Amino acid sequence: MWTLEHEKKLIEAAQQGNQAAFGELYDHYLTKVYRRVCALVPETDVEDVTQEIFISVARSIGGFRGRSSFSTWIYRITKRRVADYYRKRERQVEQVELEKASQTPSENSLGNTADALLLQQALRALPESHRDIILLRLADGLPFQEVADRLGIKLGAAKLRFYRAIEACKGKIAEFDAEVTYFG
Repeated sequence: MWTLEHEKKLIEAAQQGNQAAFGELYDHYLTKVYRRVCALVPETDVEDVTQEIFISVARSIGGFRGRSSFSTWIYRITKRRVADYYRKRERQVEQVELEKASQTPSENSLGNTADALLLQQALRALPESHRDIILLRLADGLPFQEVADRLGIKLGAAKLRFYRAIEACKGKIAEFDAEVTYFG
């Protein structure tokens, strides 16, 4: 059973160089970080970005001082690595790999890919506060109470912010979809 006390002991051990302790932290947070990265970067680069995040965590765990929760600290690193990913590429839209372009995908997989790209584009276009609450709730799978606790707001405010963020996301999707339809 994962507890904050157990996590604290693992962090302290990892800071002392205990690789097994770091491995436990990695195993615990991998799926959560991976899901978040899936929502933000093209599928082809998710594993690389996730790996870069955990390399950053390993390199800087000695500097973790516990001023915030460990999960918050990891999510800050995740944000920075995702931002670095887009800075390095200086683009917002995924380029289709030549290998995939030469294949004839089924109509269903093409639709799923287009939907995923549209959602990623819409999420990137949202203000950070909207993107964060959507990711906490959907990508991280947190219940509303935990979302509220993480954001330091009341439960009702978390639900309202989530609703507003979803509406803003729907608006961005419709906007980008209209652009695709217009230019397509």
